Order: sequence, then C-alpha cells, then structure tokens
Amino acid sequence: MKSFIGLLFILSLPLFGLAQHTKTVRNNQQWVQNYVSLRVSERIHVLTDASFRTRDWFQHPASYLVRAGVTYNVHPRWKLGVGFAHTGTFVDSDIYKLEYRPYQDVISQHVFSNVEITNRLRIEERIQRVLFNDSLVPFSARIRLRFQVAAPVFSLSKTHPERKLFIILADEFLLNAGNTIKYNILDQNRMMIGPSFRVSDHLDIALLYSYQFGTTTKPNVFKQDHVLWLTLSHKFDLRKKDKEDPSSIRTLGE
Repeated sequence: MKSFIGLLFILSLPLFGLAQHTKTVRNNQQWVQNYVSLRVSERIHVLTDASFRTRDWFQHPASYLVRAGVTYNVHPRWKLGVGFAHTGTFVDSDIYKLEYRPYQDVISQHVFSNVEITNRLRIEERIQRVLFNDSLVPFSARIRLRFQVAAPVFSLSKTHPERKLFIILADEFLLNAGNTIKYNILDQNRMMIGPSFRVSDHLDIALLYSYQFGTTTKPNVFKQDHVLWLTLSHKFDLRKKDKEDPSSIRTLGE
C-alpha cells in the first residue's frame, strides 16, 4: 500500500508542476448515480447504471449516462466484462454532444483483514457526435485504470451485522488514445474519498468527494473539477440455491 501511494504521488507531481504555469479551468459538479447488479448464475452478472450530473451547485445540467454490461467470473476473485454506455453532454440547457461507448474490462476483487480491494482495467471505444453541426468527433479510445479500497469503520446495528459503515478511497487514471489525440493524453485523474453505508445485503449508499484533474484539447489548458457524488448500489441474486456470493464487493461502476 505504501508503494502504491508513493507511485500516485510521483505520477501527480508533473501535473501540479504544470498547473502552476498554465491555465486551469475550475468547475464543480454534482452527480447522482444508481447501480444495479443482478447475478443470474454462478459466473454471470448483469450490470446496469444510470447517472445525471449537474454543475454550479445544481443550477445547470452537465451530462447524463446510461450503461449496461455483463461480467463473467473466470475465478472467484477475477472477472471479465463487456458492455455499452451512452452519454449526453449539455451546454446551458441543450444537449450538444452524444457519445456511444462500448467497453471491455478486467476486474479483480480481494479481501484482506475485512478491507475490500478492487482493481479494474477498462478499455472504452468512443464514438461522439456533435449535434449543432451534425458532425462526428474523430474516433478515439480511452484506457481506465482504477484502484479502490473499502475499509470498514464500525457496525451500525447489533441485530443486523450486515449494516456497516465503510470508508471508500479510490483513484482512477483515464488515458486517451488515438491518431488525433495531441494535448489530452491524460484525460483525467480522479481521486475519491467518502463514507459508504451498507444498509443491507442488497443496498449500499455512498456519498463521495471526487477531485478530478486533467488535460483538454488545447495546449497548456487544464481542467479541475470538485465533484459531490451520491451513489446507490443495488444487488440481487436470482440463483435458486442459497449460496454466499464470493464476489460480494460493491464497486463504483463509472
């Protein structure tokens, strides 16, 4: 863990150094996201989620997202997944850009001393359409590498041991790839922290703060976002047998 924190610090140093000598555009956003995980067999999960995002403290819509996917357990702690996402981005109150985003990912989930650790590598193919001039943005891909730790703090009920308070700590690097990518290879670095309440075996509620820093399509112009993120994570199991789910960890799908 110390080595991982040290690596993140070293990777972040160039960004902070550049930010001191370039323009940084600062914003705040508020996200509400609902996740549903449906286990249909010993190895297969169906995943869906939807999100709506605002900026300037709920004054203006920023974007929406809907997504669906399937994961396959190749091992109790390893999954392979595929899916598809659709997003819309607003300017003022109008949608100006739509995006269609198939993806593939590899997920590992482990528990050490009751601390839940999740790592994910996701590759997204991005097809974007600008509505005001009906044009397509050149095709690009995005590589996402996320590390997440969920540490239990205390139990919320003596009669319901599943009710617990966790602290979530996560970091995700998003890298752009494509022939037209010049100045925004680092799309974003997202750092997240906040409490997560395990209300039951079927529901987690988390309220996270996310600091996001990244590049733009313009040289020497960076973006910085402070995000308040409310998530609801639902989990259902359709198997007939009453078995413990070896993949019980809740993860942030975005």
